[in-house]
Amino acid sequence: MRDFFVRAKTMEHIDEVRRLQRFVSARDEDRGLLHKHRAERIKREEISERVKPESGVSRNLTSVSGLSGVTRNTEDNELMEDIWADDVRDEISKFEKMKGTDDDGDSD
Repeated sequence: MRDFFVRAKTMEHIDEVRRLQRFVSARDEDRGLLHKHRAERIKREEISERVKPESGVSRNLTSVSGLSGVTRNTEDNELMEDIWADDVRDEISKFEKMKGTDDDGDSD
């Protein structure tokens, strides 16, 4: 009779360990996904936060020196910003495509 209770207690311990192992594995998987998503978010932010090549410099020069010949007219500035935005979108889409090909089957 004593062996039966020892065996039952051992089985309960084994079940508890297996349950905890499932939780640990799920936690590790969630952590991995969080790190992956964080790296992707940081990469997107780096791409989208690049400094605009000329518009910021010309605005600063105008405000400091008052030189009107240094700046472009408003339409040119808007055109440069549109080109810059298109470049950023292209880089982000390239990154998304690269990420899609290297994806490990994650559906998130």
